Amino acid sequence: MNRYRAFLRLDNAAPASEKLRFGAIILVGYASIATQVVNQGVMYLTYGRFNSMHVISLMACLVLFVLLNSVRYIKSHYFYAVAYSCVLFASVLATSFSSDSLDMAGGINTALVPILLMGVTLIALISNWKSTYFYGLVAVPLVWFLFSYSMSNPAGWDTAGVDYGSLFFQRAFQMTLALVLATALAAYLSKRVFEQLDGLEENACQAREAEIITARYLANMSHEIRTPLNGIIGMSGLLVQSDLSPTQTKYACVVRDCSEGLLTIINDVLDLSKIDAGKLSLYPETFDIRHLVKNLAELNSVNARKTGLQLKVKIDDNIPQFLVGDKGRLRQVIQNLVNNAIKFTETGGIYIFLRGEEMGPGRFALRVYIRDTGIGIASADIPRVFERFEQDGGASNIGGTGLGLSICKELVGEMGGQIKADSRVGKGTVFAFRVTLPIAAELEEDLTAVIKSRSAA
Repeated sequence: MNRYRAFLRLDNAAPASEKLRFGAIILVGYASIATQVVNQGVMYLTYGRFNSMHVISLMACLVLFVLLNSVRYIKSHYFYAVAYSCVLFASVLATSFSSDSLDMAGGINTALVPILLMGVTLIALISNWKSTYFYGLVAVPLVWFLFSYSMSNPAGWDTAGVDYGSLFFQRAFQMTLALVLATALAAYLSKRVFEQLDGLEENACQAREAEIITARYLANMSHEIRTPLNGIIGMSGLLVQSDLSPTQTKYACVVRDCSEGLLTIINDVLDLSKIDAGKLSLYPETFDIRHLVKNLAELNSVNARKTGLQLKVKIDDNIPQFLVGDKGRLRQVIQNLVNNAIKFTETGGIYIFLRGEEMGPGRFALRVYIRDTGIGIASADIPRVFERFEQDGGASNIGGTGLGLSICKELVGEMGGQIKADSRVGKGTVFAFRVTLPIAAELEEDLTAVIKSRSAA
């Protein structure tokens, strides 16, 4: 279906009203062709032979097929409203004038007259209320033309004792009333439906524009705040290293730690604003995945030891030394998950595992696991932890903005991967994500050659 939409050049970004119209054009067209194919078989079983009705039906199918494929080039719903109306009117007239229909009395007696009512709904759906009224204005005179044709061609009817003139008039009058009512109702509904769709589309566009403006404002404000904040962090760090009394050192450490916490929040807000504005970009580069993880663990082991935790790393032997990807964003995801694990773990440890397997030539599916022995998460709360500003209910007293995991999910998604969590309350949590990255083949070959040469020596 997507390939067919691409063939017809249907724009997925088109307004909802246009999507509805052209979806109806395609659906009605193919449904009409399918019903005519069934009708071919029924007519053959009914009449016991092929007749002019079959020819009319086949011609209608051919015209509909051409119209459906013209959607690739013509994007005016007025054109298809006129074209479908012409197909309906022509079919009704053709069956009235055909030699086979004369034996069964054509004109107002043709079996296709009720289809004129269906056409009202069809035009209301694929076009608008103006086209619907135009269709009704043409259909009503057509009914009375068929009435006059029936009156002038009574062939095949036994008129003895039957006032067929009154019968034909009554049929034409009833059909006219039905068309007037159906046209008025269909035009009203078409106008209201498409006005509602256009209104919803306009509101959605305004909401998206407001989100973009808000995201840009947050990005600018975050940048402006981060600049002086970095100065505070730097100067408080120097102040801690200077000749201060224990109390002054304690106060300076509090200033530095609070500033670093605030900087983390600002960076999270900046990342979210970039994501919302569609400005988040990845910058692939060749990097040493083993060094990245070991270095990150070494830096975080200091914080872990402060709370009596151990932090260990286990890297499988089949992990390539060098991969190609956004080193900074990958480090950010792992760092966020490790910070989260340390924050919610009181005893035990944090464990980082690197595993994976090759996915064809030159590509490696990297799987990263961060396991802790912390408080755990209830199974019902796991789907919510990746939502913005959400935290596990049992951890609300620990603090935090609830942005870290949602950012991790967004970043992993941008890298074409997936992230998930598995946890048991009181036992700990495992966060795992998987990304497929290219292998830096040349560096891997050079490294293998060095290792072999050293082994030989």
